[in-house]
Amino acid sequence: MTRLSTMIVVAALATACGGTSAPAPKQPATPEDTGGGGIGLGNAPGVPARSADVSGKNGRIPPEEIQKVVRADFAAMKRCYEAGLGRNPNLTGRISTKFVIDLEGHVASAEPFESGPAFPDADVVACVVARFATLTFPKPEGGIVTVVYPIVFNPGD
Repeated sequence: MTRLSTMIVVAALATACGGTSAPAPKQPATPEDTGGGGIGLGNAPGVPARSADVSGKNGRIPPEEIQKVVRADFAAMKRCYEAGLGRNPNLTGRISTKFVIDLEGHVASAEPFESGPAFPDADVVACVVARFATLTFPKPEGGIVTVVYPIVFNPGD
């Protein structure tokens, strides 16, 4: 049996939607930037998830709500990783997914977001990103929300 060690962080990423003069996206906050934690399977504090919609309003969903939805689907994400472990028993790394939550709470888009070394199994990345695309969140307050959510996978002993 494999023990899965995870680090999950909800990070803010400001983006403009639909404009041709959109500012360059900021890099997501790291655990070091958020006081050593972020939203995770532990008890560390998180960063509010925010983005700008076309009218300039920031949307918001409390980070604990985002974490709750992702945790509810985490068993399926873990199965993605375990399939990769079947191909490579030493598979380890971080998968960051950038996703946009629309005004109804649905994921409008989801894509891999590389802020470091690429995860060594593209099939696992595609599977995890596809899982994010199926999630439904509470309706955001004030506009759409863009989130970068990294997960670190490590095989256990």
